Amino acid sequence: MDNKLAAPVAPGTYLLALQLLRPCCIKVGALGPVSFQPGLYVYLGSARGPGGLAGRLGRHCEGGRSEHWHLDYLRTSATPILAGWQIGRRHMECTWARRLARAAGTSPGVSGFGSSDCRCPTHLVRVPVDQTELIAVIKRILPSAQLQRFDDPERTTKCVTSEPRTTYDFSAV
Repeated sequence: MDNKLAAPVAPGTYLLALQLLRPCCIKVGALGPVSFQPGLYVYLGSARGPGGLAGRLGRHCEGGRSEHWHLDYLRTSATPILAGWQIGRRHMECTWARRLARAAGTSPGVSGFGSSDCRCPTHLVRVPVDQTELIAVIKRILPSAQLQRFDDPERTTKCVTSEPRTTYDFSAV
């Protein structure tokens, strides 16, 4: 099985689900200090620059670089468990964020998180389910998204792009 992130070098919309094991307070850029409770969080964004989806998801999964996007700050304490994407030039992250926020039991992550360039309340959603249920929810509300998950999120805190930089454990959903 190929365990590399299959996200293409093309523009599109993506999601990254992260698991936070312990409560923490993180300074998130201009948002300031933010308290996070343990659980699963899903971030929704877009990749329009060089490297496309592969580049952006690769950056977010690797972590450890300087913090630029809000997700980079959360990524210092949370582990990616699932990546998803849809190729296209349409800006779908706001639609995806609204759909996920309306799913039963979800709650907004942090006001203004990842949404400083739009009118959405947030692009981070906290989901009260386990990884298997999360995949089912995403498949139901975002049927066009391609998904890949981590094999062992406790052992692996990074993911890989198709470029031979680092090795990661992924398996197709």
